[in-house]
Amino acid sequence: MGFLLNVAWRLWLVRDIQVPAAHADEDGYLIAARVLAGGPGGYSTENTEFRRVGYPVLLAPVYWFTSDPFQVYRGAQLINALINSLTFPLAYLFARRVFGQPRNWSLALGMLVASMPAVAFYSQYAMTDAVLVTFALAWLLLLHTWLTATTVRGRVLAALGASAVAGAVYVLHVRGTMVVVMHLVALVAFAVLRRTSWWLTIVAAAMTAVAASGNTVLQNVLGDAIITEGNSPRSQMMAAFTTLDGAVRTVARAFGQLWYLAVGTWGLGAIGLVALVLAVWPVRDLRRRLGERIEGGRLLILLTTLVATALIAVASSASLPTNDHRINYHAYPRYIHFLFPVWLMAGVVALRVADRRRLRVLALGAAGMTLFSAGVVYLRLQFTKAWLFLPFDMPETTLLSWQWDAIRVAQPTIVGLVLLGLLVFTLPRSRTVAIAMVGIVALHAAVMVASVEKITKPMTVDQYRADTPQMVRDAHLRPGDVVTVSTETLWYFRWNVMREVYWDRIYVFNSVTEAPQDEANIVIGPYGNTGRHAHNWVGGPEYRLVVVDQYHHWAVWRKN
Repeated sequence: MGFLLNVAWRLWLVRDIQVPAAHADEDGYLIAARVLAGGPGGYSTENTEFRRVGYPVLLAPVYWFTSDPFQVYRGAQLINALINSLTFPLAYLFARRVFGQPRNWSLALGMLVASMPAVAFYSQYAMTDAVLVTFALAWLLLLHTWLTATTVRGRVLAALGASAVAGAVYVLHVRGTMVVVMHLVALVAFAVLRRTSWWLTIVAAAMTAVAASGNTVLQNVLGDAIITEGNSPRSQMMAAFTTLDGAVRTVARAFGQLWYLAVGTWGLGAIGLVALVLAVWPVRDLRRRLGERIEGGRLLILLTTLVATALIAVASSASLPTNDHRINYHAYPRYIHFLFPVWLMAGVVALRVADRRRLRVLALGAAGMTLFSAGVVYLRLQFTKAWLFLPFDMPETTLLSWQWDAIRVAQPTIVGLVLLGLLVFTLPRSRTVAIAMVGIVALHAAVMVASVEKITKPMTVDQYRADTPQMVRDAHLRPGDVVTVSTETLWYFRWNVMREVYWDRIYVFNSVTEAPQDEANIVIGPYGNTGRHAHNWVGGPEYRLVVVDQYHHWAVWRKN
């Protein structure tokens, strides 16, 4: 019932969203899925090093049933809702097995996690982030089962399963590289601590390599059907670790992600981090405790999550662009969002079992972590030249500050600390814990509703207005037509045309300096622009005007 409720919630949220909002990421995945289903290719803003094909595999079956781009997108939303909602049963199992919580409390934690904006927000978009959290929880659960299973068969199956899922995360997104690195480190650590045998460690590592190699296989299937337009981040990443400016930028951005982890989980993520630090202390008998079946298994999973979070935070901070003026990158949560559920659960459980002295330590530690990281972000913003803010990157803090047009640090930090104080007071008490849990779920729901209205809809509302012509319905394009689109049209328009023209790859041309390709019988160019320096493309006598979009200033021309 909880799973179906979460599916229904996600589908209700996107009931009015029928086209991609996050161009060109969504388009790239949808076009790659079309190729895997046997259709034509197109363009992608990915770069060769970061390109992953796992998510398009999940979307490809939609093209077996329809080629209509609007129905395909609905299919992608359904797939997202189904896979994303699996976080509910997985979080329930995580709470039961890893944290050892009773059934009812685990169900509550499952609902808490499944409703998180860090989980549900991305289900609106045809992006890897919609499914990544599900794979991450499955990976950590299988690792824990490997450590705690009481039979050889159970340990072997869990080891192979965890390794296969870790490899699958690699195939899904580039951040899976850090997951695989952490997985291999964990395998060695398990063997050194004598939690598993070396032969099973070697077999599990081989399984990881086999699963991760799936990305190479899938890229070979795509071949040259997808033209990648992204730039390699290799030189930038090198500078991040070899120059003072790059190192400062990387460290500051990583602290920005730590700040967002604290504030974006209403302080509970920070509580979870502090609780883990306290749990490994004193270090002198840590190895003994890590060898214990129950406590050691829990600590090893949380330490694995901690190192994975840190690796991804640092690597993404180093690789995010520096030349596109995007101010969000100073506190960019997207790449570690999929691990937020673990830290939220760790924080809630820590508050539930803490005595008064431990509560004070947890609260002060979490508050100190939040304030320090907020200070780093605030100082960094005073010296940045970046100015472009996208609320898409910050669904939680935009609500806390009630600002969707600029990054704020002070307001979300203050509100986050107030929420932290309320949760420290209410969660440990049996008479107020239910109110606190319901309040958190309600806050999650508020963020989701606000994100749809304030973030997603503004990104889609003007793409297809009531009078916006469609390629098949209004321009009467059909299979056999060869289409070329001017780069002087609106930037996202080319991506929409690429999806609407489902029978062939489109061409592009610069209508200022180039003529359309000879093989193209359909030309889409700028039209109706006014002003001194306005540019329009008007077909010669060999073309006839088919349809005009007066609002977006483009027109479709057909060669006679």
